[in-house]
Amino acid sequence: MNKRLTTLALSTLLVLSLFAQERDRRPDPKKAAQPKIEKVNWDQVKERIEGAVKRGDMTRKEADQKYTELKKSLEAKSQGNRNQSDRARPGSSPQISRQRRPDALGRLVGELVAQGEINRDDARRIIEAANASRPPMQNRPNTHGQISGELRDILDQARNELAELQEAREEMHREHEEWEHHRDEHAQHEERDHHRNEHAEHEERDHHRDEHAQHEEREHHRNEHAEHEERDRHRDEHAQHEERDHHRDEHAQHEEREHHRNEHAEHEERDHHRDEHAQHEEREHDRNEHAEHEERDHHRDEHAQHEEREHHRNERAERENAERREQAEIMRKLAAEEKDERLIETKKRQLERYELELKKRAENLDEKRRQFEKEKRENEKEKKEFEKER
Repeated sequence: MNKRLTTLALSTLLVLSLFAQERDRRPDPKKAAQPKIEKVNWDQVKERIEGAVKRGDMTRKEADQKYTELKKSLEAKSQGNRNQSDRARPGSSPQISRQRRPDALGRLVGELVAQGEINRDDARRIIEAANASRPPMQNRPNTHGQISGELRDILDQARNELAELQEAREEMHREHEEWEHHRDEHAQHEERDHHRNEHAEHEERDHHRDEHAQHEEREHHRNEHAEHEERDRHRDEHAQHEERDHHRDEHAQHEEREHHRNEHAEHEERDHHRDEHAQHEEREHDRNEHAEHEERDHHRDEHAQHEEREHHRNERAERENAERREQAEIMRKLAAEEKDERLIETKKRQLERYELELKKRAENLDEKRRQFEKEKRENEKEKKEFEKER
């Protein structure tokens, strides 16, 4: 805190001394006539544009266009500043130094904010105090005593503002500590309530556990008594069941003896019926064998007759097939002869056409020969006339 107050006071002194120096300094007409060249941090601009290209926010073509646009805008601004300097060269104006003062103050305060020495609220208060304590330029006398007084007034005002700021921060710090104290008390109270609730829940769970154990014990005794009664009932039922089984076994033995006696009688009766049935079946078997023998003889005779009929039918079919093959052979031969006759007729017609063509060619040759002889005679006649003329 003391370091920040010291830095704020030093920055205020530096700003006020800078104002005093600029107020005493007269502007140079040659320097005022020079154009203002805007400085650009090309490394930072290039880093931003290349970073956008790497992230994919901008293509290489768009980056080149951006470089070109920046160069053109800087050249245009430089040309505009050069033209303004040419227009302002005939006479110098005292407003130039006044226009540069806020830029110098802003740069200095901005550097202090960037270094972390003061925050933005302190910087705003410094600029407002400097502007409020400085009278207009045209009404201010340029004397060293008044400047020193103004500096003292500004320093006193800055000390008062810093003291107020320190008191406000201490008040804020006390309020923050009080709020933290209340928060800790509230947290402790909630923690005690939480532990109290946990203890009550734990006791309630123990109470329910005891009640559940007693209930289970009563259920266990009730189940044991029910099981004991059920075992007695089963024992009585088992004794009754064994007694009934004994009577049932005696009755079953009696019935079994009666059953064996009846079975023996039925067995003897079945043996008698079996003997009679065997004799009857033997007679039926002999009769069936005789009937089967006669039936096989009858089927054998029928099969022989059927085979004989099949043999005659096959012979007749073979004769019919042979006749059909002969007829087919005859028809094939007739078709071949008719085909040969058609070929002969076709060849005859071709020969007749050839003869007609040969006759026509012979007539043409005779006509050409006569023309050739005629031309030959004419040529000989012309030759003789030519020789006569010679």
